[in-house]
Amino acid sequence: MPILDLKLLQQEIEYASLNQDFLGAFEVYNLVKEWLEKSDLRRGNKGAYSQYFDYLQKLKFISLNYFEQPEDYIDLLKNHFHLIFEIPNDFDLWGKLEVYLVSLSNLDERNEIKSKLKAALESSVSNLLKRSDYPDNFPLLKVGDWVKNFVANLGFGPFDKVKKIEYLSNDVNIRALKEEDKEKVRILMDIYEKLLLPSDVKEGYENTVLFSVDNKTMIFNRGEVEEIKPFGKIEGREDENKDKDKDVVVTQVLGDSSAGLQAALDNYSPSSLEYKAIKQEIERLRKTKNNVT
Repeated sequence: MPILDLKLLQQEIEYASLNQDFLGAFEVYNLVKEWLEKSDLRRGNKGAYSQYFDYLQKLKFISLNYFEQPEDYIDLLKNHFHLIFEIPNDFDLWGKLEVYLVSLSNLDERNEIKSKLKAALESSVSNLLKRSDYPDNFPLLKVGDWVKNFVANLGFGPFDKVKKIEYLSNDVNIRALKEEDKEKVRILMDIYEKLLLPSDVKEGYENTVLFSVDNKTMIFNRGEVEEIKPFGKIEGREDENKDKDKDVVVTQVLGDSSAGLQAALDNYSPSSLEYKAIKQEIERLRKTKNNVT
């Protein structure tokens, strides 16, 4: 059986990541997976097998949203988290996880998956840091060790913002890290903290909702409501196209589940702008559904 060129695989990974060619990465993943299963590398050359296997997991990360089973996501977080830092173009793992979670309209199911993903990080054996970069007695190398350190210093619930800043600035282990490794810890903490929040609370609801209030375009995202201003009307910036009719606004809505919105609604006071806006969106969805049926 011919050997796959590792340099070509690296080029495929770089191309797919830089050009967001997720389907291409998925197709290459399947080809490499089939080739690796048929090869005798696992028995005859474990070192080479390990290299190909890591490339395979990188392709899986890039094409992650083509996978539907939660086990695929759980395995990557538990065993291969470190590989996201070897994918070019500042690979956005949380973006992939968020897309998957939004695809689950049942919030109970979504919360169950988030709990499993959180547990995967807590027990992860993936090396966040390289052993060779730190003394033999340095206590925190693996992803799971860092997560346990987060919990020990910041508690089990959503992290207090002030305590988090103090931890990231003053913790003796973090201060000993190289700058690029500090960034790895911050990324890990951000993902873990988002998984701590259930999807049926306002801060943890992944869906983005667009709506209109008093002729203003607003967006609801993770418990916050912000106005989306028309193009060219951003405060402090000259309108380069003021002679053209280009009042362009974002109109895409990611996930319009009325059930999820109802769960988010319960977190607000009936007199608040957020409550009124979400209530309006729920009514719109109901009318749309009635018209269709």
